[in-house]
Amino acid sequence: MKVAARRVVQLIPILFGLSVLVFAWARSLPGDPAEAVLASGKPASQLTVSREAVAEVRHLYGLDRPLYAQYGSWLTHVARLDLGQSITTRQSVSGEFRRRFPATVELALAGLAVAVAVGVPVGYIAARRAHTWVDHLSLGGTLLGVSIPVFVLAFALKYIFSVKLGWLPSIGRLDVTRDLSHPTGLYVLDAIVALDGAALVDTLRHLVLPGLALGLPPAAFIARITRASVLDVADEPYVHTAEAKGLSHSAVGRRHVLRNALLPVTTVVGLAAGFLLEGVTLVEVVFASGGMGSFLFQAIIERDYPVLQAGILYLAVVFVVINLIVDILYARLDPRAQIT
Repeated sequence: MKVAARRVVQLIPILFGLSVLVFAWARSLPGDPAEAVLASGKPASQLTVSREAVAEVRHLYGLDRPLYAQYGSWLTHVARLDLGQSITTRQSVSGEFRRRFPATVELALAGLAVAVAVGVPVGYIAARRAHTWVDHLSLGGTLLGVSIPVFVLAFALKYIFSVKLGWLPSIGRLDVTRDLSHPTGLYVLDAIVALDGAALVDTLRHLVLPGLALGLPPAAFIARITRASVLDVADEPYVHTAEAKGLSHSAVGRRHVLRNALLPVTTVVGLAAGFLLEGVTLVEVVFASGGMGSFLFQAIIERDYPVLQAGILYLAVVFVVINLIVDILYARLDPRAQIT
């Protein structure tokens, strides 16, 4: 408990620095959010706006104030958990996040499940078949996996399995004709609570392609780390002792090698979660999932400062908390590890 409390205190300057960087990055984007607001919904022939109108909108949202005053006001509101109002939609940013965040969580969990379910077995099998064609094939596949951009993979999966083959849906989270209440916003959980098997199957089908697109690149990274960790553990004296006692190859691998090799992989999974938060934006845009990623993407186009600042800081906090949990979990799994 003391270790966790100390780490939480250490996060305060990190989050403060993140808030400064996020604020500065949002203000460095080209374009003026006031002009974007005035031009929203207008045809191309009517995009010219007057300076007076721009100045009025800038004053309305405090964009004409000094940067330090804007930052101080924003940080004060964030400390009170008030994320402000979207410049373009005029809706509460907190309300939009509460509505959209479950979709992002559901997709991120699907991607993480794919990453672990594919990465760990592939890495383990490659290590146990080291320097064979199986190992070489897995190394080539993982190299491709870590190299391909997530949005390219998303478009490729969508084109092959949805457009050409028609096996899986290409957009959304649920068929628009299906009636399902959403008390939690997590469609899989909502379908289970409602005991609606058809809705559950439909939701899972909608998750397959975005989950694969999001999870396969980190799966390749996890596979490479797992392979290296298994090869390292396989040379430990206690493994050779277990083999000398007559234990089967599979028993040694399962009880002694894999269990100890998974300790470093635990940390890698935390890093993979950060990749998922990064890639979820592009995947949500490709598959129109309606989560926070697509919301932030639209905010970048429209220069919506409150949404950008709050959204990126929100995701950064989630990433930091995930890594804190991973650090604590690693210390619990391996008593030799000390968190400082």
